[in-house]
Amino acid sequence: MVTKLLNILFADMIKSNQILMKLKQREDHELKSEIRNMFQVITHKYAGNIARIIGQGYLITFESPTDSVLCALQIQNRINNWRHQNKNIDIRFRMGLNIGEVGIDQEGGLSGEAVPIAVFVASCCEPGGVCISTATYHAMNKA
Repeated sequence: MVTKLLNILFADMIKSNQILMKLKQREDHELKSEIRNMFQVITHKYAGNIARIIGQGYLITFESPTDSVLCALQIQNRINNWRHQNKNIDIRFRMGLNIGEVGIDQEGGLSGEAVPIAVFVASCCEPGGVCISTATYHAMNKA
């Protein structure tokens, strides 16, 4: 197992089951694909790594805390713009960020306190918002 100091972004879709159940199977697949693509493109732009997709939640790692915050803000902005174009589908994510030492196993699985803290920070967030831990704030390049 390798240990690294990483910033963790946890993004969780609000009411995903209710939203996806209203869609037809084809629409459901297209929506999931569009969201996944959106996350992949923006995460790549900020040198992030999607470590895991859990249902409609994303666990993303970054070496730079500043890049992780900028990435989260851009994803939220893109989702907000998408939502305004598709008024019948109210997609919103809560996003939480935390930095800490993380164990990475051979399959890319993550362990350590940084992950559940990022999940907790996300749970404290308003739908459509981004919340960061104090540790992430202090580690950021404020410029």
